[in-house]
Amino acid sequence: MGINLWFWSDEHDPIHLHARCNGATMIVKLYVKNGRVWRVTYKAKSGKFSADKEKALRTLVSAMKENIRTAWIDYFINHQHIAPIIINKKIK
Repeated sequence: MGINLWFWSDEHDPIHLHARCNGATMIVKLYVKNGRVWRVTYKAKSGKFSADKEKALRTLVSAMKENIRTAWIDYFINHQHIAPIIINKKIK
């Protein structure tokens, strides 16, 4: 089973995502300094991601953090529609 990531349409700062996998949920916060993501934190909300799924989540967020930042700004600041991204391959 894969990992689902999303943000709600009425979110608040800091930039953050909700992640779900096999019933477990986690909040991923991205902190921006000088227009770039400089720190990412992960906090379990319910249940626990398996070690391999948490590693996959961290790899995905690391690879996509600037895209996530851009999508957040486009949606919440520029009020633009953003299309979902479906990733069907392993990210290294």
